[in-house]
Amino acid sequence: MVVFERVQKPPERSTNTPYDGSHKNNHKGSYAGIGVCYENGSKQITEPLPGDLQTNNRAELYAVIRALET
Repeated sequence: MVVFERVQKPPERSTNTPYDGSHKNNHKGSYAGIGVCYENGSKQITEPLPGDLQTNNRAELYAVIRALET
């Protein structure tokens, strides 16, 4: 017989954090960057995309990663 124990879930944390990653023209030699703006105005992040491969898709993903890290 298997007995299941009712476990209370911890409260979910949620926030509405706008982010964006962009790359103008996607031409060789140009650079991509990110922006993250926190809902309560406590912090803003703007920085260039690290690495040699500069694309708008990488910038979007990096913006999400940076938002989750902070």
